[in-house]
Amino acid sequence: MSSTSQAASTTTTKVTVGMVDYRFKLSLKTVHRGTVVFVVSNKGKVPHIFSIQRVHAVTPLMQPGQRHTLRVRFTKTGRYYYFCPVDNHVLYGMAGYLRVIA
Repeated sequence: MSSTSQAASTTTTKVTVGMVDYRFKLSLKTVHRGTVVFVVSNKGKVPHIFSIQRVHAVTPLMQPGQRHTLRVRFTKTGRYYYFCPVDNHVLYGMAGYLRVIA
């Protein structure tokens, strides 16, 4: 139970995600492989969604003032596209990339 591989697999990173009208603000834009807990808050005036396309992770539609926790396990390194699929929010700049490293 104390093996290095098990210890590494239980490491969890926390990333706060602030959503304002047509922008995301992530506390970290680079994380290590493993479990990442995203604490997402809608600080804007209109509803938003936080979605990470490659891993099929998505929050529910969040009204202003709402908060949601999303737990994602990243097994591969690379760039992961995140965006807001509500209406045309992505066209206004509500998108970006999270980098996952070893």
